[in-house]
Amino acid sequence: MAKSPIIYLNTSDWIGYTYNPWHGCTKIGSGCRNCYALACAKHYHGAFGHVLNADQSDWSGEIKLREKEIDKPASWKDRHCYMNSMTDMFHRSVLDRWLDRMWLAQDAAAYKSDSMLLMFTKRWARSCEEVTRLVEWVVRPSARSPMLVHSYSTQSDFDRGFPHLMATPGVQHGISFEPLLEHINIESAFAEHGLPDWLTIGCESNGNSLGRPCHESDIGLLRDTAAFHRIPCFVKQIGIDGKLVHSPDGYPQEVAW
Repeated sequence: MAKSPIIYLNTSDWIGYTYNPWHGCTKIGSGCRNCYALACAKHYHGAFGHVLNADQSDWSGEIKLREKEIDKPASWKDRHCYMNSMTDMFHRSVLDRWLDRMWLAQDAAAYKSDSMLLMFTKRWARSCEEVTRLVEWVVRPSARSPMLVHSYSTQSDFDRGFPHLMATPGVQHGISFEPLLEHINIESAFAEHGLPDWLTIGCESNGNSLGRPCHESDIGLLRDTAAFHRIPCFVKQIGIDGKLVHSPDGYPQEVAW
């Protein structure tokens, strides 16, 4: 089997920066149960209490714009950035005019430097619609395209979301299988819709502990499919003996090369 690059980097290396021009979210699927962003918001409730419910047990569903943050990418140089780690960029309450400002800012950063923003989302249909609109609105052929990354945890997630991802123009296409909650067959969809540019895979964390079960063989099969198609793949974390492991040195044979 052909081997493609498997990217083993810690979080600060593979992303480098986070960018949160708005805060808040709503749980919409099984992958949201142990939301790491919600755990962060609870921990730093002084900064995020305005987007939590009354007893701070869950998101309130309200999205708050951070006016001082939204235009920052325009001044960046050579940054790889995880967008909206404390929300979903395409939440239904995010206004089009916020997306417009964000897009102009990231476009300015990409045009003048090697910066790239990675847009993670579980709102698959809206992400396709909005990015298509934004790409048609602001087109700079010399700019480095941002990457739209869809998050899938189950076969149903993947089957519903992947066609939207690959139909989205003007961006690189990435998949985050995190948290991976079951075996996911990706080969037939790749044959029908085309190949993504990047994959990341990881088991679920619950705070600093391991979340729901994630089988090493399921991670291995996704990794092997990526390798066959020479798609760069990053195995972020796995569970071993009930503990989270982030280093490939500690990965079993089913996951490591």
